[in-house]
Amino acid sequence: MTHRIEIPPGCSVAWAGRDRFEALASLPAHPTEEQSINGAGSRRKEEFRVGRHLARQALAAFGLQNETLERLVWGAPQWPAGVVGSISHHERHAVAVVAKRSFVAGLGIDLTADAPLTPAACDALKHPSDRTIGWVPTKETPVAFSDVSRMMFSAREAACKAMASNARPPINDIAIALETTGHFSATFHGEHRYVRTRHARGVVLPKGDLVMSLAWWGPGNPAPLSDTT
Repeated sequence: MTHRIEIPPGCSVAWAGRDRFEALASLPAHPTEEQSINGAGSRRKEEFRVGRHLARQALAAFGLQNETLERLVWGAPQWPAGVVGSISHHERHAVAVVAKRSFVAGLGIDLTADAPLTPAACDALKHPSDRTIGWVPTKETPVAFSDVSRMMFSAREAACKAMASNARPPINDIAIALETTGHFSATFHGEHRYVRTRHARGVVLPKGDLVMSLAWWGPGNPAPLSDTT
């Protein structure tokens, strides 16, 4: 059975696996962007540089060339006017996604290893309202990941980025409803001054031995998934 993966319209994604990551990391640093992380180690600077290169590649789909993406005080890039975006990296892999605000009000992406969380991490990061929809954890499930808890974690990370501006809310204030197709809804149950919406949608995708999650909301808040979807 083939399941249709839905992402919001108007998104542009740029990806670097290990070989491309190394090539991008060797390019010259932007003259001003890396000033904000002067005290960081070489590995962090390479991750930062690759993420910015990928973001500019994704922005080129909108006709935006050679944009300077300064680092805001909470760590996120300063995106061009009318654009939202997100960057993630893990173990010499990286991804950037951007979209026009006319299509998407908030956007978040996460990249992590496809490996089970420890029981302690599961307990610390879960929300009491987490649930799965139609999920039967066997090898025959349509989306083959090693562990549902890792999918939940990645979805939560992406939703956290999409929902908030200026600072991240506590990640375990976000409940995830996950379908067997990899689609999910996220609901924020806490109180945080920088959370702009309580609901977001998203999808968890396999990427080799990694898990990649994309979350978004607006324009117009999405409703939570129901058990009948």
